[in-house]
Amino acid sequence: AAATSRSAAAGRYPEATFDSLDMHDIGARYAGFDLVYASLSVQYSDRLEVLLSAARHVLRPGGGIQFSVPHPVRWAAQLSRPLFDDPGQRALTGFRRDGERVEIFGTYLTSRLVEHRFADGQVLRFWCRPPSAYFAALTAAGFTVTAFVETRAVAAARRDSEAYWALHQELPSFMIFQGHAG
Repeated sequence: AAATSRSAAAGRYPEATFDSLDMHDIGARYAGFDLVYASLSVQYSDRLEVLLSAARHVLRPGGGIQFSVPHPVRWAAQLSRPLFDDPGQRALTGFRRDGERVEIFGTYLTSRLVEHRFADGQVLRFWCRPPSAYFAALTAAGFTVTAFVETRAVAAARRDSEAYWALHQELPSFMIFQGHAG
């Protein structure tokens, strides 16, 4: 699959070079970049600190990093149905207290491996981490965080689904981090 994707990309952009490798190993092969950009891929790393250190290694002095990851408000919630794409899916984050008895729903502050099963049998596994885990890992890798964005649905989404738009105006699905290499 990776070779087919590289071939298709090379056909469309013959002036560019395309490569695939373990994202944790980029520092061993590359250096001197102005920017490391990763859209919805960092969450697949079980070694976040190693990954961000490798990203820092390939940057020139003053370079930057920008990446998006799942937001724990959406993805760390306790799910009420076994299938992720079930239209009746309910997600709970919060607690219920009855005197000294507390029932907690979701795991906002805990990094954990999330597994979502789809109706077609496919399984999606990724790490859901709180913002604090990313801030700490970026700082440890030598980055200064320059921006943090919690996404909202774009206005055009309202034309497709009022319910989707309303939900994602108040509950973010993703976070975007931007950092500067010191």
